[in-house]
Amino acid sequence: MAKQATLNKYFLKPSRSNGNDDDESEIQSEVTETADAVAPAKKKQKCRAFRPEWKSEFPWLRCDIIDGEENMFCSHCEKSGRKNGFTRGATNMRISALTEQSVQ
Repeated sequence: MAKQATLNKYFLKPSRSNGNDDDESEIQSEVTETADAVAPAKKKQKCRAFRPEWKSEFPWLRCDIIDGEENMFCSHCEKSGRKNGFTRGATNMRISALTEQSVQ
């Protein structure tokens, strides 16, 4: 906390002081108030769901709902008889999973 207070003090506008210690304590109280007022940002919850626009980018992609859960399948892997996550039904709803699958 001491480092944060020092850093905040650095960015405060210098006040015109007459050399009193009262000014120093005033600045310190401003720094403390500023540090307390800034709350850490809450992480935004990401929605991991199938997006229909992925079908146009990945023509091999198919999405089925099994037991109330969305599962993605790869038609190329199913036709060739491969055994991987996209033949069993992938639930990792991320674009990175799809780009990695398209490279294979």
